Order: sequence, then structure tokens, then C-alpha cells
Amino acid sequence: MNETCKTSPHAAGLLARHLFQCEENYRLWINRIPAGQWTQWHYQSPELGSLKVRKVEGSRYTETFEVDMQPAGADERFHLCLPVRLYHDARVCEVLADRRGRQLPARPEYPNEKMWYRDEKFRLNAHLRLWLESCETVLRARRTV
Repeated sequence: MNETCKTSPHAAGLLARHLFQCEENYRLWINRIPAGQWTQWHYQSPELGSLKVRKVEGSRYTETFEVDMQPAGADERFHLCLPVRLYHDARVCEVLADRRGRQLPARPEYPNEKMWYRDEKFRLNAHLRLWLESCETVLRARRTV
């Protein structure tokens, strides 16, 4: 048996899904947020709530943003502010930390004292994707009315 590769089939599948999620987030980001407004962008709708994007830092191949999400009609417990990085050379967009600013490991040990799920990073990226897709859906619906 080859001891150099100790990745389980489940972990390999999760990695592939995570990478796909990050590629989709990048595509949605590029299509949803106008390039000239990347330093600061705000979207609000009665159906969805509020999505604010603020550029924190940038370089030739990466840009880091603070993404602030507040669902419509929800109290402060559902408010989420996440650091997000775009890797333009790889064409991926990834959530960097949880809502408390703690950097997420790719696959934390489970159970752990921080109470992270094994796929915590995937779940946060899926949440970002839902917000970006919702913005796109609401805006498309408004254009057809």
C-alpha cells in the first residue's frame, strides 16, 4: 500500500466539492459585482436583505474583501461578516475565516474545542454562494418585471 497518500475518499470528494464551490463563487462574484465598484459595493432588497462588500487589500493576483450579510427581517444573531479572498490567477473566491475572525483550517480534527464541523470551510463558502446566487436571482426578476 502506498503510504504517501493518506487522503480518504470522503476527504478527496470534499476537496473537489470545495474547489468547485470556490470556482462558482468567483464566477458569481465577477458577474454580480461591477468591477469599478469593488472598493465598496452595497446591495439591498426587501426580499433578501443587505449585502455590503468592502475591499480590504489587493495585489496583482489576489484581493481581500470584507463581506457583510444581513438577512431581511432577521435579528442581529443572523448577521454575518466574513473575510473573502479572490485569487485571480486560479479564478477562485474563498472565505478565509469564520464570523469571529478565526482562520479556518482546510479540514479540522473532529471533534474539536472550537466546535467546527469537518466541512466548516465548505459550509461557509456554500453560504457565500447562496447569497451571491440570491442577488443574481432577485436582480434578474426585477429586470423582467
